Amino acid sequence: MKKTDPISYARSIGLCDPWVTSATINNQADPRSYTIRKTYGNGYKAKEGSNFIMLSTGLAVDKKDPGFVEPQPGTSYKFDVKNPAPMANKNACYNGPDEDPIHDMVELTLTLKVPTNAKSFSFSFLFVSAEYPDYVGTEYNDKFLAILDSKSYQGNISFDKNMNPITITPASSTSAPPPRCARAR
Repeated sequence: MKKTDPISYARSIGLCDPWVTSATINNQADPRSYTIRKTYGNGYKAKEGSNFIMLSTGLAVDKKDPGFVEPQPGTSYKFDVKNPAPMANKNACYNGPDEDPIHDMVELTLTLKVPTNAKSFSFSFLFVSAEYPDYVGTEYNDKFLAILDSKSYQGNISFDKNMNPITITPASSTSAPPPRCARAR
């Protein structure tokens, strides 16, 4: 189900009028890198409603979709953007600020009107990468960020159970080989 209207993306995750005041997808993102889906793989379905959003640094497709290609070696759209949220010392390869630029990023930005009785919110996500397990501990390190910009908090709000940012090379990985900390791609 290909939709290009960003408001459709907000609706597909249960956000609707009057709470969504704007929705945009970064203009550098290739239209093949984002979509609204009903299923993915062998049984992943929306947790609420009938749809969910799929954002990808490659093709946002499933094996059964037309245009599917194997994830390796990947699809490069050849555009770079400034890192929206450099991670501090929670990176396994930390030796300074995160890499800049970020390659082939797709970003959905939602501006919401918060209900007066709201005290918190939650969301579910599934982070999948073709980099795992081949590139764990290398300079390639896909990430998932959910950046909140509110009056009381600014920054990433997506973490694993140990409060580490969501990446392929986790800060506390015990199964990963020792990191080779190259900085450029």
